[in-house]
Amino acid sequence: MLTTEISAVFECNTIYSSSMQDTHPLQIEVEREEDGRMLASVPELPGVMAYGATQEEAIRKAKTIALQVLADMIENGEPVPNC
Repeated sequence: MLTTEISAVFECNTIYSSSMQDTHPLQIEVEREEDGRMLASVPELPGVMAYGATQEEAIRKAKTIALQVLADMIENGEPVPNC
């Protein structure tokens, strides 16, 4: 995982899962791979991860995937994570 310097960015890059009136932030974790690429993942949604050339690109892609997964969960009547 990246240094504490980036942990402040995580707070600005949260996505939200909502069921009815409740809103719960989902944390996005970002790591730099050995080859220099950035990997963003959402631990509360297994399998939601995305690579990017930059931290911003990886986060943007991970948010897109997470929102698609959450929409599918809601559409199929599955419970969404409460963080």
